[in-house]
Amino acid sequence: LRPTTQSLRVRVSQNGRRVAEAAASVRVRVTGTVSVANDRLPGGTVLADTDIKSVRRELSANDLTLRADGNDVLGLLVKQAISAGQILHRKLLAAPLVIKRGDPVAVVVRRGGVELHSSGEARGDAALNESVRVFIADSNADVVGRASGPREVALDEPRSRGAK
Repeated sequence: LRPTTQSLRVRVSQNGRRVAEAAASVRVRVTGTVSVANDRLPGGTVLADTDIKSVRRELSANDLTLRADGNDVLGLLVKQAISAGQILHRKLLAAPLVIKRGDPVAVVVRRGGVELHSSGEARGDAALNESVRVFIADSNADVVGRASGPREVALDEPRSRGAK
């Protein structure tokens, strides 16, 4: 169900014969419980439970599409300032970076039951589980891995041949 305004024509019949007809306009309003900023949140804030509250209010089509739910936003980073009472939309939030360009990173390579550790330098920024390019000085190579934690990159086991 989406907020909208619709025009309609109502016809009243009695014993198969039209006895009345009228035009009407109907406005559909949608209300729901949403997460809003408890106070003004500056950009760069990492959301904690004290930063958000749930309120019931009328929702726009945009609110229905982009709203973020309470517990799903905890730990996310505010990308730009959010006013007190403003609905928390997903486009205003991002996963915090665990790796920044230039950071020294631990590189972990896993193959079967074997785990190897090395070090490298991040060539880009990444949030948890995002891909990041890393320069490994020991082998003079750039590799792409997955940000597996703060300043840690995992080079996961490659898929076997024929896997899709």
